[in-house]
Amino acid sequence: AGLAFVLLVAAVKEIIEDRKRHQADLRTNTSLTHVIQPDGSFSEKEWRQVKVGDIVQVNDGDLIPADLLCLHTALPDQVCFVKTANL
Repeated sequence: AGLAFVLLVAAVKEIIEDRKRHQADLRTNTSLTHVIQPDGSFSEKEWRQVKVGDIVQVNDGDLIPADLLCLHTALPDQVCFVKTANL
């Protein structure tokens, strides 16, 4: 009976954590980013709408929920710093 209780508590805890993770993912995936269009203009898209090959503008302090390649930086010494605290 004790083992069953421990397993039940562990299962409930996992369900709660999964639900929180799902809600956080939904908030992140519906946040907006700026995607450059073929004519050079920018449009706002939700992160979940970003496709492979899209060029996005990332500003200082932005959260990046995708794998990106830095093509250009506005820093004077042309370096790009990425904080990986959310991994």
